[in-house]
Amino acid sequence: MCFAIKNPGWIVLALAIATGGCYSATGPAPGDTVEQEKFWTSAPEDVRIEELWQEMSQTCPLANPAEVAAVAGVAVRYGELIRDEYQLTRPPEYNNVAIALGLKDKPGRCYELADDLYIRLRAMRLQTLQLHRAIAKEGHPTDEHNVVIVTDIGKPIETGIVVDLWRYAGKVRFIPVAEDHHHRWKERPITATPPAELVKDDTAVGGDAISPSGASGDGETPLSQRAHAE
Repeated sequence: MCFAIKNPGWIVLALAIATGGCYSATGPAPGDTVEQEKFWTSAPEDVRIEELWQEMSQTCPLANPAEVAAVAGVAVRYGELIRDEYQLTRPPEYNNVAIALGLKDKPGRCYELADDLYIRLRAMRLQTLQLHRAIAKEGHPTDEHNVVIVTDIGKPIETGIVVDLWRYAGKVRFIPVAEDHHHRWKERPITATPPAELVKDDTAVGGDAISPSGASGDGETPLSQRAHAE
């Protein structure tokens, strides 16, 4: 449930939903299990990167392993960065309501976070992975949702993996599209550009594979660590 609230009349409804316990601040969102929610939100960063790398390797078997590892690291660490930069909280509907009421002047709606992540990953100049901006229930006042889906180049989104920064307030939710039964995703173009300070223009991934824990074959700082280097 990621509502943009373009009509003031929906603010009352949004407040009722967000304050009525529809989404627990600590529990799983609809379609997710308690175990999944606990892992995505509580597991150590390096463990989440490793798991995303493993799952993306399975959904994108043709991609360069170094590139898959780099994307996994950047996605998880970028989520942590914007969680702090945008002051994201759970349940995420609170962010949407606060923005709609003018109580918050930072991004935080699902389409904003999906756009930011898409542009951040695009800055990596990927060579063997393809990024898709995806949307479910487009136009629905409360149920529209936006994410990034990563696939092998030339493959449809149905074969890829969902990377969602909104659902758990910057803690990356990642799941193969084929297993994400709560959503029916379709392509959607990006709608905005993120703040310049959140975009790092990485070079393309080269020869030696980068392990999800961050060690590269040639000793160079890997993309998964350079994502937030300042």
